[in-house]
Amino acid sequence: MRIAFIGDIHSNLPALEAVLADIKKEGCDAIYFVGDAVGYGPWPAETISLLMSQDIIGIVGNHDTGVVGSSSLRGYYDAARYVIEWTRQQITSAQFEWLSSLPYTATPQEFRYVATARDVEKLQHSNVVLPHLTVVGHSHLQRLFLMTSGRRALELSVDDENGISLTQDVPYFCVAGSVGQPRDGDPRAAWSLYDREEGVFYFKRVEYDIALVQKEIEARGLPRNFGVRLMEGY
Repeated sequence: MRIAFIGDIHSNLPALEAVLADIKKEGCDAIYFVGDAVGYGPWPAETISLLMSQDIIGIVGNHDTGVVGSSSLRGYYDAARYVIEWTRQQITSAQFEWLSSLPYTATPQEFRYVATARDVEKLQHSNVVLPHLTVVGHSHLQRLFLMTSGRRALELSVDDENGISLTQDVPYFCVAGSVGQPRDGDPRAAWSLYDREEGVFYFKRVEYDIALVQKEIEARGLPRNFGVRLMEGY
């Protein structure tokens, strides 16, 4: 079984369309959505509609909870909060309900940024029991960590186009990457693929029309920097 992981789409419809086309080309059997359909970008309604049309298994992201009101906006900076509040006015009641229906996967319900081996170790030391494979979004990065028997996390390279074998009997922790707003210096849309039978994990990148997204951000009066940063992948 070949499983696609997508997340941190952030209302970037062209990026999502490019990734879904790539997923189809790769012959994936299932799509798992790891959160944040909305926020930052100019196509919230269209992005949610496209996700709703897919046969996906999804969880909620922090921008999603901000839009539906199940989490406070106090921790967001002004520009991000503005787009969240704007998004509420753009989506239909059915789309609002779809966002509201997305579950968390852990208790307590919280969002943690995972960018380094130390971040993964903190999960272990907080008595979170990791299965063989954990895949998350939220940090807009592509990362892969292996947990040792000494509860230490080792970061592995994600640059091998032939994939990374996950066949050791240890927990692996993967950060899937951002479809709509990567922050690892690569502006291409990011997604991940796990071939369960082969035990191999692949980190994927796809080109899309960034200039079109930037133009639409300005046309809809959203903060210009959310378009500028797309070209640099930061």
